[in-house]
Amino acid sequence: MARISNRVLLGFEDEPITEKYKDIINFTTNKIGGKPDWPGDAPTAVTCKLCSLNLPLVLQIYAPLDYSPYHRTLYIFACINPNCWNQNGSWVCLRSQLLDSRSEAYGNVQKLDSNDINDWCGGGDDWGDEENGNIINGTNDLMNAEDLARGISDMEICAADEKNANSCGSGEGAIGLVAMATATIEGDEGEVVCIDSPTAPRVNLIAVLEETAPLPQVPVSRLEFSPFFVSVIEEELCYAPPPSPTEMDVALLSHQRDDENMGEEKYEKTLPAHGDKMFYQLVTRIQANPGQILRYGGFPLPLYQMSERPRTCRSCGGDVTFELQILPTLIPKLRLQQSSDTHLEFGSVFLFSCRQSCWTPQDSYKEEELVVQAERI
Repeated sequence: MARISNRVLLGFEDEPITEKYKDIINFTTNKIGGKPDWPGDAPTAVTCKLCSLNLPLVLQIYAPLDYSPYHRTLYIFACINPNCWNQNGSWVCLRSQLLDSRSEAYGNVQKLDSNDINDWCGGGDDWGDEENGNIINGTNDLMNAEDLARGISDMEICAADEKNANSCGSGEGAIGLVAMATATIEGDEGEVVCIDSPTAPRVNLIAVLEETAPLPQVPVSRLEFSPFFVSVIEEELCYAPPPSPTEMDVALLSHQRDDENMGEEKYEKTLPAHGDKMFYQLVTRIQANPGQILRYGGFPLPLYQMSERPRTCRSCGGDVTFELQILPTLIPKLRLQQSSDTHLEFGSVFLFSCRQSCWTPQDSYKEEELVVQAERI
């Protein structure tokens, strides 16, 4: 795939990648799953920013730019931890480039000094120091629960030691207890309401509220989606030609007859709400080419209005541009080896990459921006 004007390229699942293809697979291969094929030095591990689990490769897309002397490959990873699904921090995209020695522009490549690059986001390539944004600090709540339990216990001691209830608090009663007043309720026994003393809670409610889905029990050695080739075609939108005057007259007469047969009952087609319009547009484009799992180029087709989108490259501070969209039709294709369970959920994923595709000879990879939309039910 390559970034080309306003044309849209569509990706489809192709045949499985088996042992017979292992000698021809490299960083120029478009594929689902498997292990990433790096053109140079590979990162030690790609981990989730939310839970620190290792991330399996979802897609590898070869996407050189027009008139660029570089090979260019995108590696997209996602976390299979259900607690991280549908969150931006659980997806990672790394861009890797390699100078093509056969390019005619080889001698015209301008060498950039790494000191001239504005590090817009320091630590943008640091994968191991992110904090878990899902941890909730419940220390104060737990302390309040302990104080409540201690107070209830003191109440029970006081009720058991009735002879000290009216004492002046000179220290002859229970240690630490303050003198307490008592009152006698007069009336028939049937009119007296007895209230039992509350007991201390036996369940830590704070811990219950913080419970999350269990982590998937998948060995690291098998944390890999079954690999498939991705085939690419150009999107073709089929627009019906405008009707001729005769066809319009026939359609108008037919419509009038239908109105007469229906009497006074007429139905007006209602327009969907704003969010539904976006979803309808996405579904319509997918149905025009069934089976597509990836849209490269063009413009994004969100499920609903994006609350925010990336504006600047985290490496150089330059502008970013929309590059590709991953569709939820990919989900059934993501199968962990020796497992048939679903290990990933999302509504749609959008990649925004550096418009200049910033790169220096010292770079091994750059991180690009991903926006994840969850499906709204």
